[in-house]
Amino acid sequence: MLTNKVSFVSAFVVIVVVSAASFHSALLASAYSSTIISPNRIHFNILANADSDQYATPLLDTIRKGNGIVSITNIPNNFHNVKLRLMSHLHDCITSIDDAVSSTAGEGSSVGIPTEYYHDGSLRKSFATSTRPNGDGGAQSIKVLEEFVNSRVSSSSCARFQDQLSSFRSTVDSVIRLFATKLSNEMEGTLFLDSSSQPLLRNSDPTGEDYVNIDQIVNGGVHLEHFHSYQKDTKMVGAEYNNNSNNIIEEDGDEDGDEEKKKKTIEFHTDQGFFIAFTPGMIVSPTTPTGSTARQEELPLSNGFYIQDTTNGERMHLVFTEEDELVFMMGDGVNQL
Repeated sequence: MLTNKVSFVSAFVVIVVVSAASFHSALLASAYSSTIISPNRIHFNILANADSDQYATPLLDTIRKGNGIVSITNIPNNFHNVKLRLMSHLHDCITSIDDAVSSTAGEGSSVGIPTEYYHDGSLRKSFATSTRPNGDGGAQSIKVLEEFVNSRVSSSSCARFQDQLSSFRSTVDSVIRLFATKLSNEMEGTLFLDSSSQPLLRNSDPTGEDYVNIDQIVNGGVHLEHFHSYQKDTKMVGAEYNNNSNNIIEEDGDEDGDEEKKKKTIEFHTDQGFFIAFTPGMIVSPTTPTGSTARQEELPLSNGFYIQDTTNGERMHLVFTEEDELVFMMGDGVNQL
């Protein structure tokens, strides 16, 4: 739940290989009367040892029984602590860059950190980057972060964030590829295509090879990565923003659903991509000094993530715990297979 004087931070890795998604999700600032559910969970070893009988839990069946959602636990490479350290400095780093840009380019400048505004008074600032297929550049830098860290302006939060970034991204990338491989293997019996069949996805490059299974699609696609920080501004609750100019457009307040709209940070929506992988959001207090011991300890998890059944409209409150290290949500791409 978003409240004043706190920041909600989350990292999303969006796999863009098809055009749509079938689930609806939303980030809400006020709780609905909804069914409370937890994600189905599987141990990382189930992905890493897909051929072992000891780790024979079916991934596809776990996804189907979990409303198209599955959480990966016990990820190696000290991922839990790396994620915590990275996320604890995200908001301060973004703020440092934004402040530096504003002081040199002027308040309201269009350069700097991309910012979105929402009806409930929240604003979202984001880092954006991508990982390209092997042979096509690999992990790309976050340009605005790289330029800032290399400038003469010092920021301990950005230095600490960047210290964890490479490890975080490489581990997430490895989990995504293991996820795709296991899913592809389990669906091989129904998706295997010989050379005379239609491919699952055609390559936009006429000189390139088409994709015949999920593993090839994910490994051959561009992975878009976003690091989001949400902050509540209670003075702007109920206002509508023009996100292109950052101007505020006042609402009439007479239309049905206005009160419900003000409860939502993000409306229920469909995400693009075959699936998305994300870390559950955390709450960071700006009153805690950057680099303090408290920032290195467990951050409270956000409790405002909801999904909606598109067949009957039922809203479900998805509750995460500390063991939920990386969460996958399937998109409508699975219906195109």
